[in-house]
Amino acid sequence: MCNFETLFSSSFGYVVHCDACNHLQVGFGTVCVTFRVPDFKPFVQWLSEVFETTPVPALASVKSIRLPTPCEGFQLLLSYEELKELFIMLDFVDTELQVRDVRQLLERY
Repeated sequence: MCNFETLFSSSFGYVVHCDACNHLQVGFGTVCVTFRVPDFKPFVQWLSEVFETTPVPALASVKSIRLPTPCEGFQLLLSYEELKELFIMLDFVDTELQVRDVRQLLERY
């Protein structure tokens, strides 16, 4: 049974982690995605590339950015503002997970 710990929460979304199954659940807008922890970092790196290469549109609140998913015919449609908030949220959690990894290494020695 999952025992979730909140790693991030805002008006835009949340990220929780379950130590028992080592999964992360990301809620953003009306979407909820579950990641295995090893799959999270590559996703954050990909999202970082998308964010850094997406030009700021004249109307940052218009949903004009398509994020593909592994499911054929299913994409996420975000505004630039939403993409920015999603990136900030996931980057924060990625950093938090890295800090935890370093702490665990230090505790071993």
